[in-house]
Amino acid sequence: MVNFHNLINDKYEEKGYHLICTNEKGEVLGTGRLNIENSKGIISQMAIDLENQNKGIGRLILLEILKKCEIKKLNLIELSARETAIEYYKKFGFGVSGEKYASKKTEIIHQKMFKTQIA
Repeated sequence: MVNFHNLINDKYEEKGYHLICTNEKGEVLGTGRLNIENSKGIISQMAIDLENQNKGIGRLILLEILKKCEIKKLNLIELSARETAIEYYKKFGFGVSGEKYASKKTEIIHQKMFKTQIA
């Protein structure tokens, strides 16, 4: 397995806005990250612990990130969704762009997605 530090520690890590959802024991249930480049928000590192999926944790994290985008008056938001999450992000107004591709880090199939909002 690929070293997980190489997956999350990239050139965007230090300047990112991070959301981490934990339980009462401090165990991480889910994460998400927002980076801002010019007036564009880039969502990444969305991950929910397998045992805690389908409990609304990802939805809460995504809504908080989208709220931050609204506060920062970002008019374009992009993310790279795993193939299995494309329909999920469509529910939040994201549209697909381009062809599916394999992640350079994980080789998992992803799809670039965008959302525009009025700032």
